[in-house]
Amino acid sequence: MFGLVNEDERKLVQECGLFDSQWYLQQYPDVAVLGLDPLQHYLWFGASLGRDPGPNFSANAYLAKHPAVGKGVNPLVHYLRRFNRRVAIFAAYSNERVHAYHEIYLKALRKVCGTVIAVFDNHLPADEKAKIAGLADHCPSSEHLAQRASWISGVSASILG
Repeated sequence: MFGLVNEDERKLVQECGLFDSQWYLQQYPDVAVLGLDPLQHYLWFGASLGRDPGPNFSANAYLAKHPAVGKGVNPLVHYLRRFNRRVAIFAAYSNERVHAYHEIYLKALRKVCGTVIAVFDNHLPADEKAKIAGLADHCPSSEHLAQRASWISGVSASILG
């Protein structure tokens, strides 16, 4: 422990690159007046006051995007532990449309992953891709590969020599 701060959280925030001591002191001059270490202040008080740890992470924006984050939970620590490292790839064949169950799955993945990639093994028109715009960070789609026998045989030939 570091004062009242969990040492694991302290190390996580210190090493993440999103906490900026100089920026924090400039934004919140009361920290210097109190004579506290900026990181210690952020972990003890700053996060619970809704203060940002640096210019590249907005606590309020994060909490608005993830309203399920509980009160008293440091938004930056939550991000680093839950979302920063998780990537989900959702693959589907959908006959050129986004179905309701695709949206349900993608909403669930968005809650627990920092990056969601939705791969559709067929062409998706722009209006269909728009349905999942906020749910997937990337949405590649192309004609179903099984329908492209010449492409498959060409790739197979190049692999097998």
